[in-house]
Amino acid sequence: MNSLRIGNSLRTRKTSAGIQSLLVIATLAISSVVLIAKPMFDGADAASSSLVSASVSPPFIDPAVAYDMGRLSPGSIDVADINSDHYADLVVASCQPLTNTCGNGGAAAEGVIAIFFGNGSGKFGVPTRYDSGASNANSVKVADVNQDGKADLLVAACGRSGSTVCGEPAGGVVTVLLGNGDGTFQTPLVFGSGGISASSIAVGDVNGDGNLDMAVANSFDTYSNAKSGLVGILLGNGDGSFSQVVGYSSGQVGATSVAIADLNNDHKLDVVVGNGDCPNTADAMCVGVLTGNGDGSFKPVVTFHSGGGEVTSVAVADVNVDGKPDVLVSNWCVFCANTVGVLLGNGDGTFQSPVTYASGGSGAWSVAAQDLNGDNKPDVVVANQCTGATKCSSPKGLIGLLLNNGDGTFQPVIPYPAAGKISSFITLADLNNDSRPDIVVANQAYPTDFHGSVSVLMNNMVDTTPPFITIAAAPKTLWPANWQMVPVHISGTIVGLGSPVDASSAEYVVSDEYDRVEPSGHLSLDANGKYSVTIFLQASRRTNDLDGRRYLIRISAKDTVGNKAVKWARVIVPHQL
Repeated sequence: MNSLRIGNSLRTRKTSAGIQSLLVIATLAISSVVLIAKPMFDGADAASSSLVSASVSPPFIDPAVAYDMGRLSPGSIDVADINSDHYADLVVASCQPLTNTCGNGGAAAEGVIAIFFGNGSGKFGVPTRYDSGASNANSVKVADVNQDGKADLLVAACGRSGSTVCGEPAGGVVTVLLGNGDGTFQTPLVFGSGGISASSIAVGDVNGDGNLDMAVANSFDTYSNAKSGLVGILLGNGDGSFSQVVGYSSGQVGATSVAIADLNNDHKLDVVVGNGDCPNTADAMCVGVLTGNGDGSFKPVVTFHSGGGEVTSVAVADVNVDGKPDVLVSNWCVFCANTVGVLLGNGDGTFQSPVTYASGGSGAWSVAAQDLNGDNKPDVVVANQCTGATKCSSPKGLIGLLLNNGDGTFQPVIPYPAAGKISSFITLADLNNDSRPDIVVANQAYPTDFHGSVSVLMNNMVDTTPPFITIAAAPKTLWPANWQMVPVHISGTIVGLGSPVDASSAEYVVSDEYDRVEPSGHLSLDANGKYSVTIFLQASRRTNDLDGRRYLIRISAKDTVGNKAVKWARVIVPHQL
């Protein structure tokens, strides 16, 4: 790798003298400011109007609102309820330059966790700052690692607090901030990450003991003679502490991003890792997969094509809805097209050849996937550090949205301005409790204005799709007509097709043509939307009722935005058999 990049997530290159910084960025204090940008569909900054097809539906993402971070340059974001008020909070890993630098390959800067506490509206105020216990906090994940029901923070960083150089021989670290449940934390615990410059962290129970474990991407395996990136596995003890790290090769130099998922359907968690310092060619094997053995150990890495460029981010989602996990990557390139690579999974831990899509800008740096438009198909968003088709024409960050066709293919990218510069991380979460994922972006500091920020793009998609209801009644015929009360079993499912089902609204009502008072009541739904209830109906009918007595059983429910669905079933007492 021999090109320059900007921001906290800078990669470094190895020389005979060790790690050499490519670029360092200054981040200075700026007074609190909120910036708003409009969706980008025309003009010189549109990253080529040909990226937006005429058939694309009108945009349903609100313009970005940027929240200033002052003397901080954000690296990554996680979203969770930190202070137990049932509102989504933004947890931001960032660095605070001591002099004028903030980069993984240069002089270290103190790592800071900044939390924007939410109020349920999707709007945020001034962030609260916490000591991360490390320098250059690159990645943060929220999880309950000591099983006390309170949100804890896991931070991947380039080195211990006070380090003067990122990438020093002592290696990267992971810090654990155990939460008190009220938005405060205990003193950070520090663990070695296993390699040099920890850049990304993922959480899951990889050994099946019920405790959460960590997988950490490290840029390099050793300081003086780096041959590979390294994935560090730290097994959790269930009390907030972790075992000594065990390292695995990431398959290439410069591990940038890591995710945990069951990729081969063996009910054991696997690890997928992206590598950023691999050859910048279309046939480069920049995606690594470590198959889990189920006991916390992993098989040697197997590498796959990414589709071109250097992989800066990985995500896992079932984009073609076949029940097999797929891998999504952001491919970064200096003087060629930046793309999103889609690797469809075969269900056995292997993947098909990647299909790439334009990211909408230059410096594709982070990718995420969720259903944004309510069609139950995961869509993809990508953060681009700047505008321009093949090189940065402006440092303004750009968000690319790729809507899913449902078969593993995507529509042309729709670009949205990020309202900040050097957009380098993106995540999706519901910020205002409307059951729709919103977009959150980290915009790093830039040398000319030193203005780091976090941008929020709210999802304004209007859901008009009611829940889907199935119903079965047994028996369907009551005979003989002996005036006895007969048990009738009613069962089925109620699932949301757009928004989740409001479980409190699920009910049944029985009526008949005789206008008698019949059974009615609330339905209890399990986690999969299944319901089951037994009612008693009288096996009787009038002697002159030649077509029999007809009971109508009506099941109804609403989703969380008020869409209502109704389904009927009939039970008959015939005139005669």
